[in-house]
Amino acid sequence: MNRRSVLKFLAAQLCLGSTAAGAAQPKAESSCFPMKCFDNDFNVLGYRAYIDSLFVYARQKRFREVAPTGSLLQPEAHLLFGNKDRLYAINKSTLVTENLPVRGGWQLKRVTVELECGVPIRGCLSLPVGKPKGLILLGHGSSTTPEHCFNSEVPDYMNAIGARLTEAGFAVWCSFVPHAGNQPSVYNMMALFASQGIAFHHVIISSLNAGIDVFTSLVGAKPKAVGQYGVSGGVYLTLHLLAARGESWPTVLCGDFVDDTEYLVSRDMSLNYGKLMPGYLWMMNGIRPFLIPNIASLTYRAPLYFEVGVEDHGLLPNPLETMYMQGLINKFRAKYREKGSPAALILGTFKGGHEVEGIEATAWLQKSLA
Repeated sequence: MNRRSVLKFLAAQLCLGSTAAGAAQPKAESSCFPMKCFDNDFNVLGYRAYIDSLFVYARQKRFREVAPTGSLLQPEAHLLFGNKDRLYAINKSTLVTENLPVRGGWQLKRVTVELECGVPIRGCLSLPVGKPKGLILLGHGSSTTPEHCFNSEVPDYMNAIGARLTEAGFAVWCSFVPHAGNQPSVYNMMALFASQGIAFHHVIISSLNAGIDVFTSLVGAKPKAVGQYGVSGGVYLTLHLLAARGESWPTVLCGDFVDDTEYLVSRDMSLNYGKLMPGYLWMMNGIRPFLIPNIASLTYRAPLYFEVGVEDHGLLPNPLETMYMQGLINKFRAKYREKGSPAALILGTFKGGHEVEGIEATAWLQKSLA
């Protein structure tokens, strides 16, 4: 059981397609492996140039150590976010958009904007046909890009959930996590920003949160409601934004994850201490309150929907997988009870692997945000 987290990271390399009805199923011929999908997007969509520009900005001294003016952070989050008490706001004067072609009448905009610390961020914002029911902040996992999360023609493990949420009536913001599709490149990004006095995680979470201001700037009004959908590694990003702000946003957590407090002190870790840990989050100062399930003491205001594929290959077989996740959710539930929170915690399983299913979770978001 203690090998689950490492196996999960390897299992994320499996890439699956989707059917017209939206149910995730393997595709023998047209599916692409995440790194192949990502490599295509990385070059064709300009992410190679974007990553290079971050180093150019640093050499040109364009990054700035400033007191952030964005959303307030809970006190427990200050250390994790570089001893800052707010997230970075966007510099609206730097907002640039590009319309991307999509089918179905809805809109998709590629967005570039700078945070107030001078770091440029990229993402995609979709707008549905008609008035949006709300805004969904979509946290993607490794080896994909925001554009891919809206592409139903060449889906990866995200299974075009961005497009499907938009067709369900939501606006969707998906920010890009700066990396080159692998964990070592994330460490390089951390080192780059640290050399400029900026915390990498602060930038990542501010980028996801930026969707609210991007939406407001482009639509001319604040979103009617806000929810979140985190997939694979994006589970941690959405949970961390939720915990850092102390919001009550309904949030879907898609993918299998582990009890960090048990795994990090496990025998498996002691036997494999020479291996690279698959996750930068665990190594940051101030991470303890944000470990799973400790983080539930900070997210207790929010209802959570846990979306788990029972065929997540390399992990525990069903029904042991379902039993483990139910036990982990019970730990969340205990912390919610300690806080007197009535917020719902729901486990939704589906016949699939390390991928988005999305059907029941989307219906849950529609009901929760109505």
